[in-house]
Amino acid sequence: MNHRHTAAAKEKANELSREVIGAAIEVHRHLGPGLLENAYQVCLCHELTLRGIPFRPNSIYR
Repeated sequence: MNHRHTAAAKEKANELSREVIGAAIEVHRHLGPGLLENAYQVCLCHELTLRGIPFRPNSIYR
């Protein structure tokens, strides 16, 4: 892989990180502290969907 492709991939990853962190901050601003993790998870999934960010929700496999 050449340097140009590596730099582009790194920038794409950085942009996605900024978008996901922004979504998490937005959820926390609206909900505030002190709720159970599940409340934040459900709202973060909704926020990611609204922003068009693909994700795979946590699942428990038995």
